[in-house]
Amino acid sequence: RDLRANDGRFVVESPRVVSRFIDAVRTGRFTIDRILVAPEHAERFAVKTEMLDAEVLVAEDALMTAASGYHFHGGALAIGRRPRIEPGLDELIAAIPSQGPTVIVGLAGLTTMDNIGGIFRIGAALGASGILLDGACTDPLLRRCIRISMGQVFRLPWARVDSLAEAISELGPLASVDSVAVATLADATPLTDATFPDRSMLVSGNEGHGIDTATLAACP
Repeated sequence: RDLRANDGRFVVESPRVVSRFIDAVRTGRFTIDRILVAPEHAERFAVKTEMLDAEVLVAEDALMTAASGYHFHGGALAIGRRPRIEPGLDELIAAIPSQGPTVIVGLAGLTTMDNIGGIFRIGAALGASGILLDGACTDPLLRRCIRISMGQVFRLPWARVDSLAEAISELGPLASVDSVAVATLADATPLTDATFPDRSMLVSGNEGHGIDTATLAACP
């Protein structure tokens, strides 16, 4: 926890998720310190990390469990470093299609790690182009978020902004994206009757109080 807060390090676990993380490292989005793997994965990860400045350590499962404090790592752990500055709205706009249909997921104040990880995983499965989080959302690079997302936090473009309401006002002119609030309000259009723009951001709010007033007002 101290290393995450002070030095930007995070933990990635399980062979599949570590493999997806290494793919993201190759794109330059993240930096990898080292990998700890069980003997049966040693050769695979030695090849996969070739040309990367990363140390691959090999240890039996019992030692890995003792080192990590957990038994569900599946045979591979990695220590990564986040970018000095989290990607912002400009980076997300550059990563999504500039023309044609696209869907972004906007998150306003989501705080549960399971929900953040699950949304990344579902968003990737259903073809979302990216995810935009406001400043109150939980960190997607927390260990549990990474694990529940099955490494999709390394595959799906995402960015963080201080205010989702302000970002919504910029998405229209900059990316031709209209924002639609998904909320259980008395005057809301039933989902079965709703129509969505070809280029849209679907905005969800906090698990307890929903979408904040400013963000809700910014959605057409």
